[in-house]
Amino acid sequence: VFIPVYGITEPARQQAAAERQVQNSAERGAETFVTVCSTCHGAQGAGGVGPALRNTRLDSEALNEVISKGRPSKPIAMPAWSQESGGPLKKHQIEDIINFIKNWNPEYIKEAQAKHKTAASSEKKVSTSGEEKPLIGQNVSQGKELYVSFGCAACHGPEGKGAIGPNIVGKNRDEIVSQVRKPRSPAMPAFSSERLSNSDLEKIVIFIGSLNK
Repeated sequence: VFIPVYGITEPARQQAAAERQVQNSAERGAETFVTVCSTCHGAQGAGGVGPALRNTRLDSEALNEVISKGRPSKPIAMPAWSQESGGPLKKHQIEDIINFIKNWNPEYIKEAQAKHKTAASSEKKVSTSGEEKPLIGQNVSQGKELYVSFGCAACHGPEGKGAIGPNIVGKNRDEIVSQVRKPRSPAMPAFSSERLSNSDLEKIVIFIGSLNK
């Protein structure tokens, strides 16, 4: 009796498991989208500096190609995001982003934004608690990680010497902060303090300053 029943229910069980995997992947993809992609493509994927991604007609293969390898089109270029192409994202992270885009759910965005704000709020509390500030060397290392994870390296090159974006080596702190918060170029997305905290921006500034030595 058990074998026929198992044979009947197994396909449904496998389908449910596959759907859960896609859902979990899409939820992770939403978190990466909020921290990396939304700056150019809009908080809800409606477009901004970059084109709209919500309800995109691009299939998964095309999305993988453009996210992984970028697109040097003008006036707005898309940097390469895969580690194989010099970007910061691993293969599974790109797959998660694609699953989210193809299975768009606004609730995933809300959850990801809430996590991001909670993390930023926790960081602000720690940074104002009066604890000893990290050493310069630690700030350089952390700044380098942030420089990569926020996509700076994808546009300005891993050593800040330019790629899609201009050379930023030698820029002073005020120039960097001004350009990050209120960019002069329409190709450069603005990073608010909610998206990139002041303390993280300072670490990025310290890292960029170290490239000039």
